Amino acid sequence: MDLARQLAAGGDISARRLRAGTCLTLGTFDGVHLGHQALLSEVVRRADARGLESVALVFRVPPRSVINPSLRTPLLCSFEERLRLIRGSGIKHAIPIDFNDDVRSTTAAQFVERLRRSLGLRCLVLGEGAKVGNDQHTLSELGSSVGDEVELVSVPTASRGGAPVSSSGIRADLSEGDVGRVREMLGRPFHRGGKVVRGQGRATELGIPTANIARMPDLAMPAHGIYATWTTLADGSAWRSATYIGDNPTLGGAPDSFETHLLDYEAATDLCGQEVNVSFVRYIRGDVRFPNVEELSAQLKEDIEQIGEVLGISEPPRLPILESVQ
Repeated sequence: MDLARQLAAGGDISARRLRAGTCLTLGTFDGVHLGHQALLSEVVRRADARGLESVALVFRVPPRSVINPSLRTPLLCSFEERLRLIRGSGIKHAIPIDFNDDVRSTTAAQFVERLRRSLGLRCLVLGEGAKVGNDQHTLSELGSSVGDEVELVSVPTASRGGAPVSSSGIRADLSEGDVGRVREMLGRPFHRGGKVVRGQGRATELGIPTANIARMPDLAMPAHGIYATWTTLADGSAWRSATYIGDNPTLGGAPDSFETHLLDYEAATDLCGQEVNVSFVRYIRGDVRFPNVEELSAQLKEDIEQIGEVLGISEPPRLPILESVQ
């Protein structure tokens, strides 16, 4: 499908947007982190000031993964979650697009002209250093070919603690289990959710029943280990929880386990089939192979006691139950 048809399929708002014009940004927005939020806020601000419609074109799959599948990396957010967060930022129209052969073969000037014709583009807002089109033009390079019809705005890169906020940086923090740093970069708690599935019951035999959560393979997860977390159930209630991510080396191995023990909830096994959402607060320790089950059980009890203290000074999050949607 060519770009014009993709844009037309994005929503029944063509008459209004063509009449009023649009202020627009585009990207994958993986994580919708603080940098993305600053960009989206600038789009909304300029659109409101000029009486334009605020629009975000959102790539379903990152262009780099289409150009070179070997560069495909786990995403911080599912596509549905990205759309929800973008719309929650005040953007009126979040339009999904695919980075297909038609888009890929378009020069920067051609791309902007298509947006001008299809969406009444009057203002294009991009992050600092962003490049557009198959000729990879920056906004300053694009300016000479666009003229005065379209305002080109570059938004400075956001930073925290002296480091730029980026999706790749957040993935690196996740790989080290630094969920506190990830929270700073996202501007909200990092969370993962999914449907509770039946496990092997080994944790229940230890007296520490867990809810085993089905993982979405395309989404990034924190490093293996034990975490202090809050788990939100389908009824909206949030429970203190100890969450494990790993391969269960002491219990015979179970690759890519994602399970959570609710500290004050008696029947975790009753959650099977429900959608839950786990919000990560603090990394407690790494995944360890213990000499025997008794030592594992003793350590888990210490972990749970520590997690109870950590969460005693933590506020439960307000999370949607999305994932399979998250």
